[in-house]
Amino acid sequence: MKDRIRQFLHYNIWILILDILAFVLSYLFAAYIRFFNDGEMQLAQDYLVFFWHYIPYCALCSLVVFGVFRLYGGMWQYAGLSDLNRLLFANIISAALHVGISILYIGVFSGNPYYSRMPISYYAIGAVIQLAATVAFRFINRFLHAEKYRLSRKATVNVMLVGTGETARMVRRQLEDDPDSTVSIVCIYSYKNSEIGTLLNGVPVIGNPAKLKYNLASYKVQRVILADTLMPYTVREQITAACRETDTELQNLSGFLRYDNNTLPFQQLMECVDGKLRVCLDGKTTLYDNGEQALMAINGRHEVKSVSVYENALFVELVSYKVQPLIVFYITNRPDVALVAERYGVDRIWVDLETRGKEERQRTLNTVKSRH
Repeated sequence: MKDRIRQFLHYNIWILILDILAFVLSYLFAAYIRFFNDGEMQLAQDYLVFFWHYIPYCALCSLVVFGVFRLYGGMWQYAGLSDLNRLLFANIISAALHVGISILYIGVFSGNPYYSRMPISYYAIGAVIQLAATVAFRFINRFLHAEKYRLSRKATVNVMLVGTGETARMVRRQLEDDPDSTVSIVCIYSYKNSEIGTLLNGVPVIGNPAKLKYNLASYKVQRVILADTLMPYTVREQITAACRETDTELQNLSGFLRYDNNTLPFQQLMECVDGKLRVCLDGKTTLYDNGEQALMAINGRHEVKSVSVYENALFVELVSYKVQPLIVFYITNRPDVALVAERYGVDRIWVDLETRGKEERQRTLNTVKSRH
């Protein structure tokens, strides 16, 4: 136990000290703003007497709340949105406890009949300053880490990223966070009119296909990266043709990080197929000359269920992205009942052969005790 406490303090001592300072100084500064600017010196001294008595308990409770929200022991150079959310909720609870403890002390334990609580503006200003301070203490580490890395990187390849969705975001983050990466994203191509002309993380979003070759030259693009899984086939063709005419490197990462369910996207497989293939979808098989023709003909999102060779051609069986249906079981050993169940949609018939010791185990339970 002592070793765990020692290890915890070793890695968190500075953030603990900074949090304590934030809990105390934020509300002290709030009291200064509330009273000293109005010249209420005597009133301020009375309130500050209360403040120094209850603030240690508020700080201790805030430390406990921050610990419950797992705000200690983190790798803050990689802090993200979930950390910010936990910081926000922890500060809200901490501020509420501060209000409760101060009212309890001033109104009950201080013995002073003239005061019942601190001014409301004191609570509001202090909560805002505490939130800003605790967020800054944690995210400044990430900011400095990112800036140090950005200044030390020597980008040599200008990249146009195609796509603004989730896959493009993951590709962009991977390229920017990789210490060995030499690319610099100079523009982002989107086929959605609502996004053209905007900025994404400070990078301009373009999208006019007629100006595609002009933009490649204008931004001195050396590599185009496809990173949109839902990109229309016509857009892909336009980009491919522009890269071919301008001798620009084309890299396809539209399947990047898409294997979360151990399935292969149909689009990515079709990009690799040059010869004839048969595609089976919803029980119907169609022959295509190549993968591009299959992509143009088949709409919607599909996964590859199986791949095989049939009559010297690739045979691909597809399944649409959809919620899997409920599998219904029915327990019976009567063939006539099983046939009726099957007729009305039951998927599986279950013959229950378990009998050994069942009566003794389930004597007092209202369970099915089959004699199959």
